[in-house]
Amino acid sequence: MNAGTGDISVFRVKGANLALVQVVPSGGSAPVAIAQQGNLVYVINFAGNSNVVGFNLDEDGRLVGIPNSIRYLSATNTGSSSLAT
Repeated sequence: MNAGTGDISVFRVKGANLALVQVVPSGGSAPVAIAQQGNLVYVINFAGNSNVVGFNLDEDGRLVGIPNSIRYLSATNTGSSSLAT
């Protein structure tokens, strides 16, 4: 998570090597938590209109946004910092 830019960085781990695969917008401002279940990935964005955004993790290890998956939290700047699937 890159809270300063609102992006998510995806890395591939192979043995002792780490490689950047992708940088994608988080769907909001200031991502603060990410959770994965299978090929589904959810992100909580804190600043501005706090929300949860869904992504699919494809076979190449890239995130693809799920259309219409943004769900806004009950209040702005809610302070959410954890997510469980």
